[in-house]
Amino acid sequence: MLSFRISLNTESNVFLPNSQVSGTVHLEIEKELKAQKIDLQIFGVAKTKWHEDRRYSKNMSERIHFSAELFYIETNDILWQSSTTSDGIIQTLQPGKYQFPFHFIIPSNAAPCISGEFGNISYQMETNIDISWKKEKLKKETRRCEFFVYRNMDLNLYPQLASMASSSDFVIQNKCCSRSAFPLDVQISIPKAGYVLGETIEVKIEITNKTSWKIKKFEIGIYENIDYMAHFERSNYGYHTATGPRTVYKTSKKKVTSKIFIFNSSANGIITYNLEVPELIPTYRECSLIKNGYSLFVKASTNAIFSSGPEVLQPIIIGTVPIREPSAIGSNASQTKSSEKKSDNENVEENESKGGDSVN
Repeated sequence: MLSFRISLNTESNVFLPNSQVSGTVHLEIEKELKAQKIDLQIFGVAKTKWHEDRRYSKNMSERIHFSAELFYIETNDILWQSSTTSDGIIQTLQPGKYQFPFHFIIPSNAAPCISGEFGNISYQMETNIDISWKKEKLKKETRRCEFFVYRNMDLNLYPQLASMASSSDFVIQNKCCSRSAFPLDVQISIPKAGYVLGETIEVKIEITNKTSWKIKKFEIGIYENIDYMAHFERSNYGYHTATGPRTVYKTSKKKVTSKIFIFNSSANGIITYNLEVPELIPTYRECSLIKNGYSLFVKASTNAIFSSGPEVLQPIIIGTVPIREPSAIGSNASQTKSSEKKSDNENVEENESKGGDSVN
């Protein structure tokens, strides 16, 4: 029997940049093992990959492949290696339990784990035993352990996020026998553009409806938008090599949360709905291959047969440290001034009781 695994010295497998990761590779064998070496490889890599089908003419088309890699961690350490004694005896692992400790530092520039349709940023440890199987042949036993990198983001470092943000969208109703256009305009505003897990987004919706349509409901939610970059890898016939771009970009969009609000009205007016922010990976735009972002969306559904309602998109930033409320800062300042004034009054009363000069 061969028992072989990786364990971490922490309960969590989530780490911040600049933090130390330590663990142990465990090996238990019941009989002698003719192994050449035991190694540990650590990878942290951003990868993008996709293909596109291009048609140049009726008889000319090809599939073009794009990909890119960016390593944040790439190490390979030997934990144990067989050697030959002076007597010419090859060292083997005897039956028993073995532990091989290891540690490493997460780089300061390590990007957070992001997973998308056309790429991902991931981190993994892999340990291998090279076992002598037959003459000049090796058998490899491999064990893997995934870990995650998470980055904190203080929204207070970006003062512009504390300001109100707004966006709008509209659709037009064209009526028969009329040259006029009748718009349905939806404008949204939110008190700030930066949020953290558990915060409530207060969405104010202003409706200007000059159509005959009724708005049946609003869907309010958050999209995760991921931007990818990759380089030309290969093509089936080589047409793209001579004519196409060497670097390409792609975007994916995924709904991460949404809520339906019934409206059933054609009236103009202003309404307010609330949406709670779920657990999301903080916004990160520093990786050259994969960048994530978020947009609040408000989608109006009408009773129109041949037209969908407007969808308003408003970019937002997701962080880990919430924006401090100005009122709280002002309150602290007010309390400080009040304490200083109280202290001054106490000093005046003390002087007067001692017969000292009073303050006019």
